[in-house]
Amino acid sequence: MSAENTVKEFVERLIAEGDVVIASQWHPRGNYLLGPPTYVDLELFQQSRSRCRLLMSMLGTLADPWKPILASEAANKIESAKSTQGALKGVRQSLEEGLLIRFEDL
Repeated sequence: MSAENTVKEFVERLIAEGDVVIASQWHPRGNYLLGPPTYVDLELFQQSRSRCRLLMSMLGTLADPWKPILASEAANKIESAKSTQGALKGVRQSLEEGLLIRFEDL
């Protein structure tokens, strides 16, 4: 299996994991003026985020556009989970369009 196919399959697995993370959302109890915040399961979120950091290391400098989202620390809020999912889908789309290449590869 080629390195490109390995990365593509890994991204697909990360997106599937992200769907599970988003589905794990919950609200804390209490009185909130504007409604309670929405969180996702912390363990699932951290597992997914650590695997995203692995993807960033696999891609090297090709991952630079997504590093601010995928490699940074983030709270287990639904906004962070959806932002992560959006970034992963951006990586997938760029892979599908053949855009993740280095100048040396040309």
